[in-house]
Amino acid sequence: MRATVFYIMAVSLLVTANLVGTCIRGNDGYYRAADKYCNKDCTGRTKCGWPCEKCRPNQYQGRRRCV
Repeated sequence: MRATVFYIMAVSLLVTANLVGTCIRGNDGYYRAADKYCNKDCTGRTKCGWPCEKCRPNQYQGRRRCV
């Protein structure tokens, strides 16, 4: 009985650790894409790409940027 409970707890901890690792790597992917596409020069017809898909005017810089 104790061995079964210990085994189930060990498996649950491993599954939880894998899920947490997946979430962390998923966030890294978002930030890598944001560095690649966000705050870049664009025109009204340019598609900026995920996660910054809109091209909007930036009043401070005086040009259009992906946001």
